[in-house]
Amino acid sequence: MSIHFIFVLIFMFLIYQAARDSFWLGSWIRLPGTLAHELAHLFVGFLTNAKPATMSLLPKKEGKSVVLGEALFTNMTWYNAALVGFAPLLLIFITLILDRYARSVHDVTVNLFWSFIEANLLLASVPSSTDIKVATRHSLMVVIFSGCVLGLLWKSGFL
Repeated sequence: MSIHFIFVLIFMFLIYQAARDSFWLGSWIRLPGTLAHELAHLFVGFLTNAKPATMSLLPKKEGKSVVLGEALFTNMTWYNAALVGFAPLLLIFITLILDRYARSVHDVTVNLFWSFIEANLLLASVPSSTDIKVATRHSLMVVIFSGCVLGLLWKSGFL
């Protein structure tokens, strides 16, 4: 990862902390990541026949928490709940691909823009508590999903 990316990631974290008291500022800063997060759900939901119904990017407050977006499905079952719930993890791979591209560009302004997008994607790749509840609703698929992830990590040499 490039040094610009690390600086922008730290900068984004600081902006997120500063904007947490401002509902709309925080929502706008997170919009690219929110869009990617919800599109990841929709994409995997479409591929796994979860039957995507609606998607919203309008932020709203629910008690003390903020919901930045949501994707709703009409056919969540044992075989697709974990895949749809953990779909934002795919953004990690997209971030790595974008970083490889961004390092090939030697314009500082373009690098800063891509670093902002990459940082937003990386921060949006974390499944929300609702995502985790949906994904863990069917424990058999969680075991299968975890086994596949561990197998891929082992095969790629990370374990």
